Amino acid sequence: LLALLVLTNLSAALSDVIIDAMVAERALVASKEGGKGSETGTEGEDALQTICWGSLSIGGLVGSGIGIVAISSASLSLIFSVTALAPLLSLVTAILLPEKRSKGVAGVKTQITSLLSALRQPRIHRPLAFFFLQYALVPSVSETMLFFATDVLKFSPEFLAAQGVIAFLALLLGSVIYSRFVSGKNIAFDTIFFYSQLALAVISLGDLLLVLRLNIAWGIPDVAFVIASDSVSTIISRLAMQSFFIIAARVCPEGCEAALYAFFMSTSNFGSTVSGIFGSFVTPYFDVSSGEYGGLAGLLAFRSACMILPLFLVRSLLAGQSPQKDE
Repeated sequence: LLALLVLTNLSAALSDVIIDAMVAERALVASKEGGKGSETGTEGEDALQTICWGSLSIGGLVGSGIGIVAISSASLSLIFSVTALAPLLSLVTAILLPEKRSKGVAGVKTQITSLLSALRQPRIHRPLAFFFLQYALVPSVSETMLFFATDVLKFSPEFLAAQGVIAFLALLLGSVIYSRFVSGKNIAFDTIFFYSQLALAVISLGDLLLVLRLNIAWGIPDVAFVIASDSVSTIISRLAMQSFFIIAARVCPEGCEAALYAFFMSTSNFGSTVSGIFGSFVTPYFDVSSGEYGGLAGLLAFRSACMILPLFLVRSLLAGQSPQKDE
């Protein structure tokens, strides 16, 4: 079973890297042919990212909707069978994709050399460092809050599944908001990241209010409070992430777009992994464990304080990153 889980995650990671590579290659074409440019991306770049994330949101909505129904009425074997359909559909569609023949070992060496050369450029390694530290400096408390939601707030599995639907709706809404109200405006990337991170730090205090039960004192039910705070947080995160993907695709030099873009994505994901490790490390120091949440408020306050740290890195690490399209 462990071997199957490893192979499943390995195949998912490989597919993710291939998709990143395809997006990077098409982003270069979109930036050249996308029409009017602006600080937040050309029309082509924005359309590409909107299509990608809109598709992800719709797929997530369908999957989460199926999960809500299946969690209470379907057998485990049926759930796993339906889950296996997604990779199968990916395999079928992959066969239809056009691709160029690989150049073998020589091509791999060329890609590695190009990647290492690109990483030495400040306009590339500075944004890369920021996107890693943006996550790594903040301890993740998602698992702890999940246990708090089930043990203390008594949220049902159905509601937790419904949260997934709401999250994907908010993700889709965030893409639409960026496309209509941010893209095409003369707003610098570092400005977007600064105020997005500041807003997320403020919104993260909502978890602290929830744990202190202040929302109940104000007459706001737990369900409504959680849905509202999570939705706003997802929308703001989407605004920042759209800019992240445009930067990642734009700085990739021609010839190693796929490798460098995939490296950007992997570095960002590694930052999330470090965030999880950081959270697991500091949680015991706040006397938080399964069924014991007396120090959870302190942990959440520490998490919110850590979310301020990336603000001090925005200007220094993204200042050299030109928001204008490279000609």
